[in-house]
Amino acid sequence: MKVTVINVVAFKVAWLLTVCAAAAGHGLIGPLAVTFWVSCFLYWQQGLKNNLLFIALAFSVGYLVDMTLLAFGAIVFPFAPSEILPPLWMAFLWINLAVSLRYALAFLRQRYVLAVFIGAVGGPLAYLSGEAIGAVAGSNISFVAVIWALATPSLLILERATRRAVKVDVVNALHLAGKRDVSLDAGH
Repeated sequence: MKVTVINVVAFKVAWLLTVCAAAAGHGLIGPLAVTFWVSCFLYWQQGLKNNLLFIALAFSVGYLVDMTLLAFGAIVFPFAPSEILPPLWMAFLWINLAVSLRYALAFLRQRYVLAVFIGAVGGPLAYLSGEAIGAVAGSNISFVAVIWALATPSLLILERATRRAVKVDVVNALHLAGKRDVSLDAGH
């Protein structure tokens, strides 16, 4: 419970700091804040290998999602160095989300219909909030909702796959070492 509370509070603080700094034209503050928070959290958690793999995948998926939203004109980043590539601060918000999906939002695991709904509502709300703060402009909420409805369960599938892949690797390694009676949950 304590880990979940820390995760939720840090996620919200990192998100708000990142978006407010970006709206003020300081796009590097957010990535530094997210890196600090995620580094601290990873230090406290076990399963570094699978956490890093999932974070890298979420970063990639998020970057593709935002590139798609940009390509279709669904969003615009006022202070972005490029019209076709999302700014770095935005990509780091996906890292922030990845850590929350693995821990604070773990209740979504294998609840893909709920994940579709939460993505369809939560994604647009995040972009609308960013727009209200001034970090994002021109949000086409319907398109954002569709993309996020697809992205959220996709991220959960990747989360599950990375959690299981490392668990299998560890169990196989211990089995080979002769320690057969081992029960692990690499995600916690």
